[in-house]
Amino acid sequence: MFSNLAQKLQTKEGLFGTLSLAILIVTVGFIVHGFSFTQDPSDFPGVIAVSGTGEVSVSPDIARFTFSSSQDAKTIAEARTAAAAIVNPVIDQLKASGIQEKDIKTDSFNVYPKYEYVQEIRCSGTFCPPWNPGKQELVGFTYSVNYSVTLRDLDKTSDIGKIITDAQVSSVQGPNFTVDDMDALKNQAKAAAIRDAKSQSKELAKQLGVRLGKIMDFQVVGNDGYYPMYAERDMVMASAPMKASPEMPTGETKVTTNVTITYRLK
Repeated sequence: MFSNLAQKLQTKEGLFGTLSLAILIVTVGFIVHGFSFTQDPSDFPGVIAVSGTGEVSVSPDIARFTFSSSQDAKTIAEARTAAAAIVNPVIDQLKASGIQEKDIKTDSFNVYPKYEYVQEIRCSGTFCPPWNPGKQELVGFTYSVNYSVTLRDLDKTSDIGKIITDAQVSSVQGPNFTVDDMDALKNQAKAAAIRDAKSQSKELAKQLGVRLGKIMDFQVVGNDGYYPMYAERDMVMASAPMKASPEMPTGETKVTTNVTITYRLK
């Protein structure tokens, strides 16, 4: 009998038939005995996820101005000298007004070549055709330097703004009222969001009739939001006569943080 089986396995038809029979036996075995690859639901612990939001609002304690000077000249040295003639007196006045040297920062400077398209024109009467194809020629350089100023005495905001704008610099941005230690403000908002999530989870567990176990996961959802909040008086034009330096209300700075806490259920 075994010799006949060995002879059959040596043929292509015999090998195919034997494999088919083996597959059939295994399939029947799975059906009869109820084998399944589905994992037992009890292997997955019950969990509950709750989101919390924390907001902290404070009055700004610093203001920032940025300004730049951009000058053109035939050489880089001449352009740099022209820019310095504008900004150096401004920096001296800022220091004289009480701004610390560490709060006056050179953010960047850039030098760009300037080209002009030159083409020779020769006229014959009223007809002036181009004499040659023309070419790009270097005619000078643009030197641009950018500064930022941090102001810690907000009562001087208008005066500092006037010093910068009176200097006829190329551009001015600010004041941007913000908080010097923004990380501390974000941590306060995060702590408030965690307290909110924990409070909600306890209430939800009570309503569902379950008990909270250990924390399985914690996530800060998205980036910490930073929003300048302006008081209503900022939006209304004052009825008093215009002053040389306008008032600059600071409003409030608000930071919002969202967290998600996932608990295992007991």
